[in-house]
Amino acid sequence: METTQNNRSDRGGSNKLSGRYRSIIIFITVFVLLIVGLLSLNFYISVQFEEDSYQINMAGRQRMLSQRTAKTLKDVILTQQKGGDVSLPYNELQTTFDLFDTTLNGFDVGGPVTDTQLQANTMNPVSIAPAREAVNNAKALWQEYRTSVVQVLQSDVASLQILSDSIKQLNEVNEPLLNTMNDLTQALERNAQDATLVNIAGRQRMLSQKMTKHLQEIVAAQSGLSSLETPFNNLVSTITVFNDTLNAFDQGGTVLNTDGTTIQVDALQDPELRLIIEEANDLWSGTYTNLQMFVDGGDTPSQKLKQANALAETNNLQLLKLMNDLTLALEQDSSSRSDLLRMIQLIGIIFALVMFGVIVFYFIRQLSTAESQLITAKGETDRILETVRDGLFLMNPDHTIGNQYSDSLTDIINVKQPAGKNFLSILRKIVPEKTLKTAEDYLGLLLGDRVNEELVKDLNPLDQVEVYFGGEGIDKSVGHLGFSFNRVVANEKISHLLVQVNDITEKVILERELQESQEKAQAQFDLMLQVLHVEPDQLTQYLAGTEKSLREINDILQERSPGEAGNREKLDNIFRLMHRIKGDAAALSLEAFEQKAHDFETIMDTMREKNQLSGKDFLPLAISLDDFLSQIESLRTLILKLGELQHSVKYSDIQAPEKLESTLEDPPTSMLYSKLNDLSQKVAQDENKEVQLIIQGEENIPEGYQQEVSDILTQLIRNSIVHGIESENERQIRKKPEEGLIRINITKNVGNEIVIQFQDDGRGLSKEKIVHAAVNKGLINTEQAAKLTNKHIIGLIFKSGFSTSSEVDKNSGRGVGMDVVASQIRELHGNLNVKTSDGEFCQFIITLPEIKAYEHV
Repeated sequence: METTQNNRSDRGGSNKLSGRYRSIIIFITVFVLLIVGLLSLNFYISVQFEEDSYQINMAGRQRMLSQRTAKTLKDVILTQQKGGDVSLPYNELQTTFDLFDTTLNGFDVGGPVTDTQLQANTMNPVSIAPAREAVNNAKALWQEYRTSVVQVLQSDVASLQILSDSIKQLNEVNEPLLNTMNDLTQALERNAQDATLVNIAGRQRMLSQKMTKHLQEIVAAQSGLSSLETPFNNLVSTITVFNDTLNAFDQGGTVLNTDGTTIQVDALQDPELRLIIEEANDLWSGTYTNLQMFVDGGDTPSQKLKQANALAETNNLQLLKLMNDLTLALEQDSSSRSDLLRMIQLIGIIFALVMFGVIVFYFIRQLSTAESQLITAKGETDRILETVRDGLFLMNPDHTIGNQYSDSLTDIINVKQPAGKNFLSILRKIVPEKTLKTAEDYLGLLLGDRVNEELVKDLNPLDQVEVYFGGEGIDKSVGHLGFSFNRVVANEKISHLLVQVNDITEKVILERELQESQEKAQAQFDLMLQVLHVEPDQLTQYLAGTEKSLREINDILQERSPGEAGNREKLDNIFRLMHRIKGDAAALSLEAFEQKAHDFETIMDTMREKNQLSGKDFLPLAISLDDFLSQIESLRTLILKLGELQHSVKYSDIQAPEKLESTLEDPPTSMLYSKLNDLSQKVAQDENKEVQLIIQGEENIPEGYQQEVSDILTQLIRNSIVHGIESENERQIRKKPEEGLIRINITKNVGNEIVIQFQDDGRGLSKEKIVHAAVNKGLINTEQAAKLTNKHIIGLIFKSGFSTSSEVDKNSGRGVGMDVVASQIRELHGNLNVKTSDGEFCQFIITLPEIKAYEHV
C-alpha cells in the first residue's frame, strides 16, 4: 500500500507541475500571439510606408514631367525657328510624355511603370479619396492634351524637320539669291531690256525676302494663337511666282505681271544674263525642293504642333496643380499611417510591460517552486552519475550525446566534454573506418522501428572493440571498450538510445594472454609431434645447420651495404640462405619451420618489388629472424626435456623392456636417403603427383660435403617434382609410367672428384618457356632473347628471381631454388653441366673437387 500511495503522490506532484506549466504555457502563448499580431500589423504598415514613399516620389516626378512636356513642345518650335535639329527635342518630348502617361495610368489603375531610377516596377492604384480625386481630375484634363501630343508624336519627325530645314536653307541662300536677282535687274537695265522685264526681275528681290518672312510667320503661329492658314497660303503663292518667273527667264513662258495680268516672257539669250540665270538656278534648286516638300505636306504637322502647344499653354498650370495635390494627399496619408504606427508600437510596449510584470509577480513564484524540485531531482541524478563506474549517456537519433552523462565516461572514452558532440565523430578518432561503418549501420537498425531490439543485440560490432587514443608507433595508446545499446521509447516512438560503455582492456589482455599461452602450448605440442618421427641425428644436424644459417643471415643484416646495388645483393644472399633452411625443413617434414621460412621469403618478395631499397626496409627481416631463432631455441629446450624424460623412463622401476625393444631386424636406411625420400614424397603429395627416388653411391660423399650435397639435392628434388615431373594425365598421354622417377648416382672419378648425376624422367627443359619467363621477369629484354644460345638459355634458370611458376607457394615461385644450387656449387669451386631432352628427361651433372684440395684452396 505504501508503494501505491507513493506512486500516486508522485503522480499528483507531476500533475501539479503539469498544470502549473500548462497555465504558464497558455499565458505565454497568448502573449506571443498578441505580440506577433502587433508585429505583423507593424510590418504591414511598414510595407505601406514603403509603398507610400514610392508613390510620393513618383507623384513628385509627375509635377516635373508636366513642366518638361510643355517645355519640349516649345523646344521643337524654337528649334524650327532657328533651323536646327528637331530630333533632339522630339525624342525628349516622346520620353517625357511616355513617363508621364504610364505613371498617371499607374496611379489610376496600377500596372508597370518606369521608376525614378529608370528601373521597371509595378505600381498599385491610389485608393485614398483626395489622391483619387486628383488623379481623376488630372486624367480628365490630360485626355485632350494627351491626344494632341500623341498626334505630334505619330507625325514623322522628318515632317517636322522639313520646316526647320527650309528655314535653315532659305536663311543660307537668301542673301546670295537677293544679290543674284539684283545683278539680274541691273544687267537687264544695262542691256536696255523691256521695262516690264526689269520690273519683274526687281520683283524677284522682294519675293525672296517675303518667303523668309512667311516661314517665320508659320513658326510664330505654332507657338501663338494666330491662324496658320494665311502665312501658309502666302508662302505657297510667293514660291509659285518666284519659281515661274525664274523659269521664264531661263526657258521662256507665261508669268504673272506686277499689275496682276499675265505676260509672255522669252528666254534670255545674252551671255551675261545667262550666267546670272544659271547662278540663280543653282541657289534656288535646293531651296525650292525643301520648300516644295513643306508645301506638299500641307500644314498638318504644324497644325498638330500648334494644337499641342496651345493645350500645353492652357492645361500645364492646372495639371501641375493636380499633380501637386496628388503629392500632398499621399504625404498626408503617409503621415497618418506614421501616427498609427507609433500608436501601435506604444500599445505594444505598454502591453509587454504589463505582461512582464504579471510574469515577474505571479509565475516566477511558481517557477521557483518547480525549479527547486527539479534541482533536487537533478542532484539525485548527479549523485548517481558521479558514483556509477560505467560510462552512461543518452544519444539522440542524430547520434548527438546528451547533456547528462556519468563522470566515468570522460575517462573511459578520453573526451573531456562529450555533451553535444557526435558519437560517431568520437568513434572515428579511436576505431578503424571499417568498424565505424559497421557501427553506423548497427545504430541505424536500433534507431529504426522495423527490427526487434533483442534480435540484433548479438550483432553489436562494438561489444568488444579495440580503440586507439592517440600517439604513433610504440607510443600509440591502445585499449579495449565494450559498448551496449538500449532503446528509450517515448510516446511509442524511439526517442534515444541509452549507451553503456566499459573499459574492458584488462579483461581482454587476460583473455589474450590465456589464448596466447594455450596457442604456445599447442604449438609446442604440435612441434613435438612433428619432431618425433625425425631421427635424432638428423634433427640435431638440422638444428645446427639452421642455426648456423640464421646466424649468417644475422651477420648479413648487420653489414652496411653501399647503395642500392649492395642492398639488392644483401637481399639475394639472405634469400639463398633462407631457401636452404626451407628446403631442409621440408626434407624432414618440419612444417612449422618450413612455414616460418616461407613467411620470411614472403617478406623478402615484397622488398624485391620496391623500386628503391634502403637499410630501413630490412627491419622486418630482423624482427622475423629473432622470432625464428626463438623457435629454434624452443625446439632445443623441448628436445632437452624429452631427453630428460626418456632418461627418466629408461631407469624407472616401471620400465617394460619387452615394449622398448628396437626393430633392428628392419634393414637400415641411410640418413640422407631417408631425408630426401621424405622430402620427395611430401612435395609430390603437395603437387598431386607420384614419385620414386633412387639414390646410389651415397657412401662416396665425404663427411665434409654431407650438408652441402644434401642442400643441393634438396633444391634439385623440389625443382624436379614441381617443374620436371608431369602430372598423372600428362604422363599417361606421353605413355610414361604414372610414377615419376628421380635417379641420383654419386661416384668418384679418376681425379678423386665427387660426381653427382641427378636425372628425372620428366618433361625436360623447354627453352621457349624459359625465355618467355625470363622476359616477363625482366631478366632480359626481347632483343637479348633473340641472340641467346642454347647454353645461355639453360643458364637463365640459375639466375636469381627466375621462375616459370605464375603463382607462389611453399615449393615454387620465388625464383631462388636453382640460384641456391648454382651459388653453393660456386662456393665449393665445383662445376655444373645440364643435359635435357624435350619430353624425356633432364640431367644435372655436378662435379665437386676432392675435399682435401678444396679445404686448402
